[in-house]
Amino acid sequence: MLYAEAVSTLGAENPFKPAWCLSAQVDAPSAAVCSTAQGDNYTRFEFPGDAHGMMLISPEIEPNPLELILDFLAQVLG
Repeated sequence: MLYAEAVSTLGAENPFKPAWCLSAQVDAPSAAVCSTAQGDNYTRFEFPGDAHGMMLISPEIEPNPLELILDFLAQVLG
């Protein structure tokens, strides 16, 4: 299943399930995948540079990706 299809499937559930995507602008594969999804349940965060994966976990990046991940978990898990 493609990422955009997975996001759409999550958005069609009742209640919908959120999907977030974090990527750097110059991280071509990740930024491209993040740009394919859409929906009321979807939030995209794009950061400057080319950081990928764990390289985004840095206190200098704003909004702080680690805080975003914790916010997402709090939203999903209650």
